[in-house]
Amino acid sequence: MSRLLRALMPIGLAVACSLMGSCAKSVPPDIFLITVDTLRADRLGCYGYGGASTPTFDALASRGLRFANCVSPVPITLPAHASILTGQLPLEHGVRNNGTYRLDAAIPTLAELLAESGYATGAFVGAFPLDSRFGLDRGFQVYDDDVTQPGSRVFDYSERPGGQVIARALNWLKTLGDEPAFVWVHLFEPHAPYSPPPPFDTQFAGRLYDGEVAAVDAIVGEWLEKATSVRGRPRVVALTSDHGEGLGEHGEDTHSFFLYETTQHVPLILEGAGVPTRVENEPVGLWDVAPTLATLAGIDASRLSGSGIALPLESAPPSRELIMETMAGNESCGWSPMFAVRRGSRKAIRSARSWAFDLQADPVEQADLLSTAPWASDLLSSLEANVRELVDASSGNETSADRQPTAAEQEALAALGYAGAVPRGASPDSDALFAFMDERPDATERVDALKLATRAQGDIVAKRFLLAVQKLETVLEQNPHNAWARGMLAGSYRELGRVDDALAEFGRLVVERPAWLEARVNLARLQVGSGQKHEATLSFERALELDPSNGDVLREAVRFFLSQADYDGMGRALDAAWKSGRLVDRDWAFVHEGYARLFLRSGRYADGEPHVKKAREFADRPDLVLLHATYLEKQGKSDELRTVIQQGVEAFPSHGALKQWAERLDS
Repeated sequence: MSRLLRALMPIGLAVACSLMGSCAKSVPPDIFLITVDTLRADRLGCYGYGGASTPTFDALASRGLRFANCVSPVPITLPAHASILTGQLPLEHGVRNNGTYRLDAAIPTLAELLAESGYATGAFVGAFPLDSRFGLDRGFQVYDDDVTQPGSRVFDYSERPGGQVIARALNWLKTLGDEPAFVWVHLFEPHAPYSPPPPFDTQFAGRLYDGEVAAVDAIVGEWLEKATSVRGRPRVVALTSDHGEGLGEHGEDTHSFFLYETTQHVPLILEGAGVPTRVENEPVGLWDVAPTLATLAGIDASRLSGSGIALPLESAPPSRELIMETMAGNESCGWSPMFAVRRGSRKAIRSARSWAFDLQADPVEQADLLSTAPWASDLLSSLEANVRELVDASSGNETSADRQPTAAEQEALAALGYAGAVPRGASPDSDALFAFMDERPDATERVDALKLATRAQGDIVAKRFLLAVQKLETVLEQNPHNAWARGMLAGSYRELGRVDDALAEFGRLVVERPAWLEARVNLARLQVGSGQKHEATLSFERALELDPSNGDVLREAVRFFLSQADYDGMGRALDAAWKSGRLVDRDWAFVHEGYARLFLRSGRYADGEPHVKKAREFADRPDLVLLHATYLEKQGKSDELRTVIQQGVEAFPSHGALKQWAERLDS
């Protein structure tokens, strides 16, 4: 936290409590948090857009408190939502990108505070980047992240329509009693590719992004109407977005790489019990949402010890310097990291190059004032001082929050248009960071490569692999260290059947980026398919060394070892996962099952039986019932065997093998 923010935070909290009048409320309100992914503030009617069809958002703003200048800390889904839910900046909570980070368990979340205070807590998310494996589920009694529902409008495994999200949320609300509810609904509609459903597809022909915004406005309207009817108690609604969308401005079609207002200016509207009707022009940040909602619920927000403050409702919040960042260009392409600061209407951006803008006079950021405005150098120096303090204060956090994405996870993110983040080394101190920034290419100097790679990614999603190869080969001629482009090229070669080329490109990636798990696993898959069993064994073992707790890699490696009758390799994989202690339930179930099958093969029945029992506790299946029965039969436990088989037939009455075993016991 910067010196200015640290000085202002207790003032902001005290002012918020006194002005909200909510710290001692006897009837805490329901809290409905709605985050609409990829929603630009300037595409809503209440933010001045004449081409909008957003009656729900506009009505909320007309009844509530609209923050005219809300800033996203980072134009990437996972880290931005981590900030919304923790009150911390990315450099504080350690989540800097999609897929390669997990929120540290030591960082308090808004959901945890509310659950401890008697709230029922439920989250219903619309896309894979917010999967529970990335750590945002803490504090939620229900975290519904199933994005594999049939009928998903674009990518079945990656996202689901907002109608499905709110239906799940409403079903959960109907199960609650008199306790207050905190429900977070995440809607993915405006995210690329833009494909609004009828009637918005025809109403907004030629303006498909606006059509997606209109569609999600209708979904939010349906959600609020039905949720309010179900609950019938005071509520507070917080409507916001994680980031905006480039839409081609400044050379960025989507988001992630730049820090212009196209992606950083997001809506923030509060409406409901105790919220006045007014517009606040003082800039605020998404990291203010968690302490503000906690205070509205009558909860002490001081445990959310980040840069966020509880925003006063009746008066302007204190003037602050709001810090933004993106590591996407660095982690995906080897470009310089980028940071920005906003103070009032003035903004400075620092990467390998620097800029300064007056947003009041130049809201589209076309006139760089760095060399002409007397305030510009001071603001840039203040940005560097804030970033240095944040970096040095959090230098131990980033690695602890880091995780390795699997190939399946990277493919899911790529299907949604996200560049593949690649792992970093140790967190640098601030001197090393700024030296690194100055020596790397600036993302604005690579606009043509960014456009070409983004369009190649679209070709891959549409299975136009030959076109993608042509674009990516051009990108890599200009930018040979662009790991994102090389990874996509290797994958495209694989899809085209050019196995030798794919092996060569993935092999180059693991040499250049030895900690990149996706490249390592893809290389192993190709080695298996081309008969290079020894090389595949080495690749899987290296992948498990990188992240032994990664369930997807563990499954694939164990199945490969089994196919090779390499039981020692299977045992080493299971041991490493067990020792990591960082598995989710579905992965613990797999580990216990793996041990059970391994011990059965070696005749260690007493050692293996507890594992099959544990596997059945996590996820019972007919094959696990049969495995359990086999253990009991081997040990002569006839009474237990009969009970297990009888219960198995009752649970799975159509399973032939279980019925045959039951008949055998009865004969």
